[in-house]
Amino acid sequence: MGSLLIRLKRALTLTAAAANNFIIAVPGADDIMLNYQSTSVHDQLYIRDLLKVRRSLKFAKWLQNMEIADQNGKL
Repeated sequence: MGSLLIRLKRALTLTAAAANNFIIAVPGADDIMLNYQSTSVHDQLYIRDLLKVRRSLKFAKWLQNMEIADQNGKL
């Protein structure tokens, strides 16, 4: 199971590094019996941190107003 997660993380990193700017994150969509691992919200946070990419200004302000993120953008 660990190697599957490593392969998923590696594939996600290569996809983002290739300038793909859209992934679909579906929380809770993993299916262990079918050996299917989907991306999650944490994966997009990982990519943003790795590549030093910020959210759009309008969305970042909304997250702060809703008290979902702090002034530094951390959830």
